[in-house]
Amino acid sequence: MTTRAGERPNYVCTDTTLFDALGVPVTEINIDEDRIAAARVMRLNDGMRSVPTILFPDGSVLVEPSNAALEAKLAAYADGSR
Repeated sequence: MTTRAGERPNYVCTDTTLFDALGVPVTEINIDEDRIAAARVMRLNDGMRSVPTILFPDGSVLVEPSNAALEAKLAAYADGSR
């Protein structure tokens, strides 16, 4: 399962439509409400609360990706292919 960490007001962003369009399931986590997730985001981003921070099942991470970069990465997971 892909995990997308965000915060309000950016919690729901345009990149979530890419997950839906490609049929990639995603767990949304609001780092304003989840201190453990916030700490993980900060650890992954050298102390910064950079959002969205997207964690993939293969262990890779995208931080504030462009739509093109995110779409390219999600293509590997489209329609449950991974």
